[in-house]
Amino acid sequence: MTSARLLPHERQAEARDPLVARLRLLAAEHDLPAYRWVCEHLDAMTAATRNDPAGVRRHTGEGLHLADRYGMLWARGINATTRAMLAAVEGRFSEAEERYAQADELFRRVGAHHANGPRTLGLWTIRFTQGRTADIERSVREVHEAVGAPVAVAHALLLARQGRLDEAREIRFPARPVTDHLYGVELDYRSELAVLHGDTATARLLAGHLLPLRDQFGGAAGAAYATRPLAHPLGDLYRLLGEEGAAADAYARAERVALAWNSPHHAAAARRAAAELAAARRRRRVLVP
Repeated sequence: MTSARLLPHERQAEARDPLVARLRLLAAEHDLPAYRWVCEHLDAMTAATRNDPAGVRRHTGEGLHLADRYGMLWARGINATTRAMLAAVEGRFSEAEERYAQADELFRRVGAHHANGPRTLGLWTIRFTQGRTADIERSVREVHEAVGAPVAVAHALLLARQGRLDEAREIRFPARPVTDHLYGVELDYRSELAVLHGDTATARLLAGHLLPLRDQFGGAAGAAYATRPLAHPLGDLYRLLGEEGAAADAYARAERVALAWNSPHHAAAARRAAAELAAARRRRRVLVP
């Protein structure tokens, strides 16, 4: 589908709208339930880019109704990943894992290539959010050894989070973010990696990528995986670059985005980052003679 190939998803809401509208007319005129499902899924993705989790939930529900009615197992699997993402965003991690496992089973039943991919990546995003990188270290390493560059950033971040910065620097990946279906996830992970390395040159590059997406929840535009509000890593980059006013604004925006998505743990993380920044600024003022 032309609309599905519009990448990255984070930038395509406006272009997608007229294509989906035309597809809906075609699906209705010719009674094409699979196309009707595609419309619901694409509209869920568009809702995510517009910070409308209620819309994501509504369109996913409509799509699941069609998938159940017409026995579309592959569609049910995709809907399960979206519902897993929503659960993870809200901090319901056990439910999210169960739904990713459900998607895995459905994809296996239809013989999908790399059927376990969504479950694997979904679990990684959950564990990174939980700070439990040791739990996925073996999985990340093995997948990196198997597929290379597509998961190199995740592997480097895992090592860096564990304090293994020299090993993380040895991981090779493209200098610029890849504008594919995981663009938002990669931007978040690259940004954290740049901060851990104190890499100001990369920080400036990534801030330019994040700025137009600062109102979005990382990864959610793909309706399968999510990290955190992209304003949060943007704030971290600004802080590294010494732009503390911009960092404070970004953290406040990250909290608003998290609250819009009913994500209390990410809202709390944004508040902590803002408080740490404010405390550091106060300490410097005290030290100035």
